[in-house]
Amino acid sequence: MKSHTFLNDFIKECAQEKPTTDDAKFVGWEELIFTLVGFGLKIILPELKEWVKMGATLITMKRLEIKKKLIKYAMERELDFPAAEQAAEVIANKIDEENITKIIRALESS
Repeated sequence: MKSHTFLNDFIKECAQEKPTTDDAKFVGWEELIFTLVGFGLKIILPELKEWVKMGATLITMKRLEIKKKLIKYAMERELDFPAAEQAAEVIANKIDEENITKIIRALESS
């Protein structure tokens, strides 16, 4: 239960980084973040676990890879690409050495 709360809080934190644009496409920003965190990160969970073993420096270096994998997931699911690309960047930037273990535990229990 606690892990679900953490994951929900992480999703809300990422969703606050909504891009400023005139485009009406961003109406579903929160849902997009939810999909990429809840399903996209879950797909790369084995990789996230390996990165934790290698240390905080590697997590920072792997942010680009996380972003690319989330974008790939979004493209496969035919999500709004420009918004998905921005959402993937927000999510990747929010993952750090302090929260990655909690994210992994939350994804495993969901």
